[in-house]
Order: sequence, then structure tokens, then C-alpha cells
Amino acid sequence: MTENKVDLVGSGVLGVALLDPSGKIQAHIGAASQSRVRALLMDQGWLHEALERRLQVVTFTDAHYIAIVTALEEGTLVVFFGGYSETVLKFLMGVDFAFDIIEHLLLDPFDAMVMIDAKERLVFVSPIHEKYFGLKEGEGSDRK
Repeated sequence: MTENKVDLVGSGVLGVALLDPSGKIQAHIGAASQSRVRALLMDQGWLHEALERRLQVVTFTDAHYIAIVTALEEGTLVVFFGGYSETVLKFLMGVDFAFDIIEHLLLDPFDAMVMIDAKERLVFVSPIHEKYFGLKEGEGSDRK
């Protein structure tokens, strides 16, 4: 079985799927093009749970993904990532509200972060820091 690898500028994204409001897959690329992943996406029980949790671990015998699942007016967007540690896997599998904890860490004024990559570029500035530095939303990202 071949897997089309999609790497969006080193983001770790391995696949993307867009489903219409009825749950029918409208578009897919990368890992989301695999028949086993498409079958999972069409499972209404899985999709309902994934929408509730927003972060879902997808495990096959030869591949492991973390899926971020979000509802849109036009349906559902599912983004598949790879390359996570066992600790992250245990956290995401065991904590139903893992997404909420991550969101809190990124938004809380006392825990919020600014991230710089290996090329010394700002890749993430929390909204609280953007406001503090007088930046508009997203203005701090991809700067040196």
C-alpha cells in the first residue's frame, strides 16, 4: 500500500480530508487518501467522537496519526499529523479534554508561549503576547 506523503513546509501534516455535512468525503490528499482512512472517516460513530474531542489518535498496525477534527459550515475538516512521542500519544488517548488543556496553555497569560524555530523565526505568538506587543492577529508569525 503506498501513501502519498504531503509535507506542508515541514508542518508534519500527512493528510487532509474535507467531508460534507452528510459525512461524505468531498476531497482528500496524502494519508487521507488511503482506503482504510477513508473508511474510518465515513464511520459516523468515529466522526462524532472525533468532533467532540477535536483531537483523535488513529492507530493502524503500520501507521499512527493524530487527527485534528473540526466542524465547518460546509462540513468537517480532518487534518492528519505524524511524528509524535509515546508521551503525547498517552496524553491524547487518555485525556478526553486534551484539546482544551493545550488551548489553555496557549491562551493563558501566565503559561502562554512564543515559539521560535531553528532559523530564528517566530513561528507562534500567543494571542495574549500579540496584544501585549501591539501586533494584530498572526502578525508576529514568520518574522525574524
